Amino acid sequence: MHQIISTIYNWKGFGDGFGKWDSKCQLSIYDTKNNTIVVVSDLGYGSGTSITNCAAQLCTLVVKDYNLNPEKLIWIEHYPKSSSRSFPESYDLVNFDVSILAPSRLTRNNVLTEVEYVFNNPRWQSLLSGDSITPDKNLKHLVDFCNLIN
Repeated sequence: MHQIISTIYNWKGFGDGFGKWDSKCQLSIYDTKNNTIVVVSDLGYGSGTSITNCAAQLCTLVVKDYNLNPEKLIWIEHYPKSSSRSFPESYDLVNFDVSILAPSRLTRNNVLTEVEYVFNNPRWQSLLSGDSITPDKNLKHLVDFCNLIN
């Protein structure tokens, strides 16, 4: 397993009647022998729409922006422990229903367009939670677990 992306990812969250909120999260993408593991970490207060409230939209955007294969995707939400949250650090596996918005097709110039996927109906499954989590130590266990369930 090796990390291929580690960045702050920006998107337009749901917002309110005055427009969509600028939102951001920590995005880490790992390539394994069998899967692509995406870990989105919430950045807490002031980072816009939460990764949970925007899970399906965020997954759709990341898959499109990084050209990820939905059939090999493992999506994990991470909430670090922070002073603004009273909950312990947690990692959750999120499963989605996947729809094809626009299938690939040949244009008049014989150019193959990309398939566009839409993710919806997120379902969460707790992987790790508690005060003793250390991401580096537990990431290998998360990857092993994710490889077992797929």
